[in-house]
Amino acid sequence: MPTSAGRNPRRLAPALRISVRSVERWRRAWRERGEAGVLSKGHRACLGPVKSGSPGWSGS
Repeated sequence: MPTSAGRNPRRLAPALRISVRSVERWRRAWRERGEAGVLSKGHRACLGPVKSGSPGWSGS
């Protein structure tokens, strides 16, 4: 399904090396919140160590 910009997410996703779903999420975030909606929140590894008991903590 073409978007308002005339670009099909199924054709755009491989060019960006991301999933179609990611294209759709980014477009929705841009539409709803502008630039702030698509700014990087950082890579999980860059956010510091995972603390005991927090999501993603395996305990091993």
